[in-house]
Amino acid sequence: MDTDTDGHDDTRGGSAGLICGVITGDIVGSSALRADDRPRLLDLMKSAGNEVQGHFGDSIPYPVDIFSGDSWQFLVRKPALTLRAALLYRALIRADETIDRLDTRFMVAVGPIDSLAMERVSEGNGWAFRASGRGLSALDRSVRMGFRGEDAGTWPPWDAVSRLIDAIVVRQWTPARARAVAGALCDRTQAEIASRWHPPIRQASVSIHLRGAAWHAIEHALRCFEASPGQP
Repeated sequence: MDTDTDGHDDTRGGSAGLICGVITGDIVGSSALRADDRPRLLDLMKSAGNEVQGHFGDSIPYPVDIFSGDSWQFLVRKPALTLRAALLYRALIRADETIDRLDTRFMVAVGPIDSLAMERVSEGNGWAFRASGRGLSALDRSVRMGFRGEDAGTWPPWDAVSRLIDAIVVRQWTPARARAVAGALCDRTQAEIASRWHPPIRQASVSIHLRGAAWHAIEHALRCFEASPGQP
């Protein structure tokens, strides 16, 4: 979320003009959750954020910020990784089987930032923060993934790709498929994904889950985005 700076000296120096990815999201249908599901949801959002940050390392320098009970935001210093990081967070949320049909939606924005707060990502300022937060608010409720870039001539195709990936996720991802994709997004082999399952499953089962999730098509789209011209 974008906030105005207040003149305090609690922002990270050298941030102005830096091109970053900012991803802002919220949990779908959270207002309908039972009261006893809410602590579990918060734990899940935090653990998913920790896993995303752990995998991407320095590219995600700050913990995922959770606010308003069901909203989240994180910053990616390497913009080429924004779609992969956002999709990993969604896969980890969607893989949960303790809360029925859990999912999240989000808006990715790639562009300049002006400042970063020391404590919370959501207190950062700049174009990418505004585009991500406002873009999420404007996102049609039938869509759960969107993309914005500062150059209006280049981002619409990636918004279209995001919407196509979203259609696959909504229609085809079961919790098991989401779990398999989360492992693949972390560059694990099918054997490694199978061994991390509780209890472990066969590699062939992982392969079936990935095919059902259309992972090969999604992976190709991510690799094209990551290799596209102009990606910092």
